[in-house]
Amino acid sequence: MEKIFTHEEQKQYYALALKKFQSGEYEGAEELLQLLRESFLQDQDFESYIKVNIYLIRILVNTQRYEEMFDYILETEPYVEEYAAKTEHLAFRLIKAIFQDVMGIQSPIAELSVLLEEAIEINDIRHIFRAANNLLHSYNEEKKIEEGYALIERITPYLELVDKNDPIGPMMFYINSFDIYYARKDFENIEKNLIKLEKDSIYKTVPSLEFPYWSIKGLFILHHGEIEKAKYYFEKAYSMIKDKFYFVNYIERWVHAMKEHGEVEQAFAYQSLLVEALQEHIAMEKKVRRSEIISKFSTSGVVERLHHDRLSGAKSRAYFEEQLEKNREMIHYSVAVFDVDKFKIINDTYGHLVGDQAIKFIASIAMKWMPKSDMKLIRYGGDEFIIFMPYPKEEIEEEVSRLRQLIGTADFIVRGTGEVINFEVSIGVGYTDETPATLLQLFETADRALYYAKQNGRNQVRFREAIH
Repeated sequence: MEKIFTHEEQKQYYALALKKFQSGEYEGAEELLQLLRESFLQDQDFESYIKVNIYLIRILVNTQRYEEMFDYILETEPYVEEYAAKTEHLAFRLIKAIFQDVMGIQSPIAELSVLLEEAIEINDIRHIFRAANNLLHSYNEEKKIEEGYALIERITPYLELVDKNDPIGPMMFYINSFDIYYARKDFENIEKNLIKLEKDSIYKTVPSLEFPYWSIKGLFILHHGEIEKAKYYFEKAYSMIKDKFYFVNYIERWVHAMKEHGEVEQAFAYQSLLVEALQEHIAMEKKVRRSEIISKFSTSGVVERLHHDRLSGAKSRAYFEEQLEKNREMIHYSVAVFDVDKFKIINDTYGHLVGDQAIKFIASIAMKWMPKSDMKLIRYGGDEFIIFMPYPKEEIEEEVSRLRQLIGTADFIVRGTGEVINFEVSIGVGYTDETPATLLQLFETADRALYYAKQNGRNQVRFREAIH
């Protein structure tokens, strides 16, 4: 199977993805990380696979796509349990706590407090701030203001130790601290935080997090009686966000602050914005109900989701490995392994997004081809697929050859250019008749047959009998 990336390319693209993530370019970071997760999984570099998945989940958190987190959590957890280092364990448990909080499953305070202590114990500065920021947010949500204030006092000294190239942690700390300070009417500390955010324009380093700064600035200015300037800052903040529901706490503060300053008409205008934001959110809730997300934590459907490959629609590698672990012996059984000949040329010529589209295209042909409902198509990784066929060689020989022909004659149209490509595939089949063989033996036999097909000209089917 052609490698998606070389090790050198993996390092290069990983560094670029992290740079984009840290600057708030989440779309570009996500695109690169999706490709890297496939590459690391292909290489069985599970530690890097875990790191990439954690960054992908953090992107979902930062872009408020909470409903999408469940699939990643479910896919990543088995690898975390077996391969993750202490830092990745912390990061993953933190993500799970955040997910359960935003989906209303349970308060995260107890778990976040434990994670904070663990991060402090090993002096992991990044995770100290990730745990502290989420804990501050939870204290504010649950009106535990004094607990939040004590936490700020405890964590502030760690600001001197943060990596200057990773501004998200300290920026979020200043913003979350504001919520606590504002509840205490502590405008002296609010001013100090604003000065820190304005130093070196730190609030501009992450564009997606800039809107809280302008709202905080507006509330501070309003406290000093500058009504028109405060309104300007609020409108600037309000224009920066897509989902207004996640701004309701700020809008509520503006409503109360305007009333306190006798600006009843303006308070009413902001009250209308608040109602509008809530109405939009209620409409969205009708489409994706919270109960549907919570129900995913039940056993119903969990295994099915774990066994599903999202890119191709086929069964996943996790499904394949689970079947191998059963170590059952088969008779009258065949396993096929196939991939696209010279697939790397597609990626190099048209890019990996077109490569992903090609994988979906080939998988769709294979799934439509399957002549029996008890056959299983599995995506092993990259452009390599496996087919479980509970039939002897003589019953599937012609059908497997037909699959090769179907893929070879189907026109794949490159999106954007309209160029037509016809793929060639090599297929290896391991089979057994009366002699029992395990799925692992059949798979290894099929893999050797595939290698033989590649060595002898490609674009062909080769059969080998499994030897017990």
